[in-house]
Amino acid sequence: MAKTRTQDGENRTQQARAFLALLGMGSAVHEVRVMFEPANGTKRVTSGRFDDLDRTVAALAPWRDKAHCYVTINPLRGNADNRLGSADACARDEDVSERRWLLVDIDATRAEGFAGYCASDAELAMALRVRDDIATFLEREAHASAVRLRSGNGGTLLYRLRDAARDDGDVKRVLAALAAHFDIGAAHVDRSVSNLSRLTRIACTVNAKPATGDRPRRVALLEHEGPAPDAVSLEALLSCFPSAPNGSRLRPPIPTRAQASIPAGGRNSALMSIAGSMRRLNVSANAIAGALDVVNREACDPPLPAAEVASIASRVAKYDAAEAPDEVQAVVVAMDEIVSRPIRWLWHRYMPLGKLVVIDGDPGLGKSLLTLDIAARVSRGDVMPDGTNGVFGHVVILSAEDTPEDTIRPRLEAAGADLSHVRLLRGVRATGGERSPEIGEVLDLAAIEAAVMSCEAALVIFDPLVAYLGAKINANHDQEVRRALAPLALMAQRTNATVLGIRHLNKTAGVSAIYRGGGSIAISGAARTVLLVGRDPSDPTRRVLAQVKTNLSAPAASLSFKVDAGDRDVPGIVWLGESRHHADDLVRGDLQPTKPIQSTAERFLVELLADGPIAVAVVRQRAAAQGISEPTLERAKKALRVRSRKTGMDGGWAWSLPEDPHVPGNEGLRGEKSARDDQTVNDFDRLGAVAEGDQAPDRRQTMIPFADEADDA
Repeated sequence: MAKTRTQDGENRTQQARAFLALLGMGSAVHEVRVMFEPANGTKRVTSGRFDDLDRTVAALAPWRDKAHCYVTINPLRGNADNRLGSADACARDEDVSERRWLLVDIDATRAEGFAGYCASDAELAMALRVRDDIATFLEREAHASAVRLRSGNGGTLLYRLRDAARDDGDVKRVLAALAAHFDIGAAHVDRSVSNLSRLTRIACTVNAKPATGDRPRRVALLEHEGPAPDAVSLEALLSCFPSAPNGSRLRPPIPTRAQASIPAGGRNSALMSIAGSMRRLNVSANAIAGALDVVNREACDPPLPAAEVASIASRVAKYDAAEAPDEVQAVVVAMDEIVSRPIRWLWHRYMPLGKLVVIDGDPGLGKSLLTLDIAARVSRGDVMPDGTNGVFGHVVILSAEDTPEDTIRPRLEAAGADLSHVRLLRGVRATGGERSPEIGEVLDLAAIEAAVMSCEAALVIFDPLVAYLGAKINANHDQEVRRALAPLALMAQRTNATVLGIRHLNKTAGVSAIYRGGGSIAISGAARTVLLVGRDPSDPTRRVLAQVKTNLSAPAASLSFKVDAGDRDVPGIVWLGESRHHADDLVRGDLQPTKPIQSTAERFLVELLADGPIAVAVVRQRAAAQGISEPTLERAKKALRVRSRKTGMDGGWAWSLPEDPHVPGNEGLRGEKSARDDQTVNDFDRLGAVAEGDQAPDRRQTMIPFADEADDA
C-alpha cells in the first residue's frame, strides 16, 4: 500500500508540474494562492510568487489534499521569492505583464439545498459534457485547441491567446457568446472570469468544498498531453459568432449528439408535455428547468430562446403534482422535412446502436455470460461472433444478480475485455443513501444517462431488465411498461448506445417465442430486436442464439455456442457457427432433444468415429478392449443415432456418426453439402435401418422412408 501511495503522489506531482509548465511557470512569475479553513473555522489565505517549478510543487505538497490551491493564468511583473507566506503577494490586474490565456470555466448547477457543496457525479458529468461541446465547436469553427481540465466540480478550458489586449472587453464578449449558446440548466459558463489576474485551480490538487457521501471531494485532473496548444486570437473566436445586420449575434451551427427531432411548430408543446410528465412525478422546479434546457438544446431544431424555456418550466412548476398539464396539441412534421439516415449497428443485424435490444432465455443457459462476451468485444473493438466488424467503445453494466468481484470481472477477464473501457453502475445516490436505480424514475434515468454520456458508452447492459423497472411498475401491465420503457428508448437514441436488457422466460408452453418473454408483451414491443438463448434441440450441451423479432433488417442467422469452463474454471463462450434452429424451435414443447452424452460407451463412440467411418468389427474389438459390452455398445449406438453403412457392393459394414452437425462430436462432417446433396446420397446410405450382414436391398426399396432415416431428417 505504501508503494501505491508513493506512486500516486509522484504521478500527481508530475501532473501538477506539467500543468504549471504549460502556463509558463519556470520562465515567468506566477502567483500561487492557497485558501484553507483551520479548526477554528476562520478562512485563511496564504500566497507567494514563484518562477521555479521544483520549489512550487514542493510548496504545494503539504496543501494539495486539504486546501484550495490556485495559480494565476497570466504572468506577473516583478520578482519571485518562491515561497508561500510572502507579503503583498495577492496579484491585481495591474501586476499582470500580458494576457496569455483565455479561461473558460464551466460550473455544474447544484441541486436545491446544495449550493456551495461539491458536485454529484451526475452534475459533474453535465458540466464536462458542456465543456466538451464548447471545445469541439471552437476547434471546428476557429481551429482553436484547448488545454482541458476537470476542476473537481466542473470543467475548464484554457486557450492560449495571440496578441490579446489587456482590456477585457473581447474576453467578456467571448464568454457571453459561449454562455448564450451553450448554457443549460445543469451547467453554465462562468462569465465573471475575464479579469487579467484571474486564478485557476492547479491540476492534481483537491477541490476542498464541503462534501457529503454522494458529493465527494475530487482531485482536479489535467486532460492534456504534450506541449501547449497553438495560440489563437480573440478575433478568431468571436468570428464563430457572426453578427446579424442589426448587430446582434447569430446562433452558430453548434453540433449536437443526436439528430434534432422536435421541429419548429412542435417545440413548445413537446417541452410542455415533458415538463408536465415530470411535475406529475413531483419533480422540483430546478430539475424540470434543467431537463428542459437539455432537451431544448439536444432535440429542438432550432432551439427555443432560453427565456422561453425557463418560462415553460416556471409555469408548469406552479401546478400541483396531480394537476400538471399533459399534451395540449398534436405535433406534426412533413415527411419531406425528415432527413433519412441508415441504421448503425453495434453487431450487424443483431444489435442496433441507439435502440433497445432484449435477450430472452431460461436461467442457467448463459445469457449473462453471452452479454459479457459481447461487452468484451466492444471494449477492445473486436469482430463479432459471426465474423462481422464490431465497434470500439465503453460499456456500462447494471447487474442485479451477479457480484462484480467473483463473477463479472473474472468473466470479463476470461473473455479478454479491456477493463479500462468497462464501467459498473452500482447504483445511484440520493439523500437517503445509495440504492438501485429505477428507470421508471425520471431523476434515476437522468443519472444513468449522465453516466453513459460521461464515457460515451456504446453498450449499456441491464441484467435483468425487470429488476430496474422499479417497485411502482407492474411488469405485466402493458401501459405501465410502455411508459417506463419509452424514456429508456429515448435515452438510447440520445446517447447512440445499444441498450441491452436481459429477460427470463415465462412458463407458458406451446406458444411462439415472441410470447415466451417474461412480463408484458410491451417489452418485446418496445425493443427493436429481440433475441433468444435456448438449448440446442439436437444437442442439449450446446446453446443457440436465435432472433425472435427484428424491425430494422433482414433476419439474422441463428448461432450455436457452448459454455466452456476455461483454464481457471471461469466460464466463457465458445462460438460454433450457424445453427439450423430458429427461435420457435428452442421453445417448442414437442421437439424432443437428443439425450446428452453421459455414458462411457457414448463418449467412446464419439471419439472413435469423429474422423470418419470405422469398420464394425474394429469398433466391437476396441469396445471390448475398453470393457464395453455389446448390449451397452448397441444402446450407445442408438442414443447417438450412429449409422451403419456398407462400404461398396462387396465391402463390409462400417459405423459412422450421423450427418447432422448438431450431434455431439460431429462438427464439420457435413462440410459444405447442400440440402440437395443430402437428398441424393448413395442408395445404401439411405438404408440406415438395414442390419449389418443383411443382403443388400434392391433399388425398389431405396424409396421407402425407413425409421432411422425419419429420425435423422
